[in-house]
Amino acid sequence: MKYVPSLAMWFCMGFAAASHAPNLTPGQGWDAFVGTWEIVGVVSDAEEQVKTAIYKATEEMNFLTRGIARDRLINSQKPPKQIRMRRQNEMFTIHPDTFSALSMPISGKAVKYEDRMAWVSLDNGGGRLALRQISENRQGKRENVYRLQDSGKSLFLEVTVSSSSLPAQLKYTLKFTRVK
Repeated sequence: MKYVPSLAMWFCMGFAAASHAPNLTPGQGWDAFVGTWEIVGVVSDAEEQVKTAIYKATEEMNFLTRGIARDRLINSQKPPKQIRMRRQNEMFTIHPDTFSALSMPISGKAVKYEDRMAWVSLDNGGGRLALRQISENRQGKRENVYRLQDSGKSLFLEVTVSSSSLPAQLKYTLKFTRVK
């Protein structure tokens, strides 16, 4: 049987809306996110948190498709134990240990990866700096919003997955701490 990447797998890799948030200049915050981040607690607790969010997002689905959707999402929404972020010149790279590294221009320009478009931007709305990693394809979108707390010692990853195949958005938040 030929393997076809599932919708859920692409969600885990990231999808999002086509509008881009305005970027700050290179020296205005990108480097605050650079480093190695490790999940707070044990990965199994984070997996259970994600599983609960998946069950909530799929609870209104037809019982025939709900089980399939849940299995695919659970298999594809693996929380990373570690995320490495770096900036090299005009490129910003985000590398969760559960997936390949994704390098995107800090200009906010979208880049093509396989069958999806991805981009990254900084948002300083409300006086709080946030890094947005957005990607999308024809099946859906994912937005990862990274927010710093505790003077840059903690990182919160807020994930929102949307698709016309899901009756509700899948949303969850994971906490990381800086290790390097």
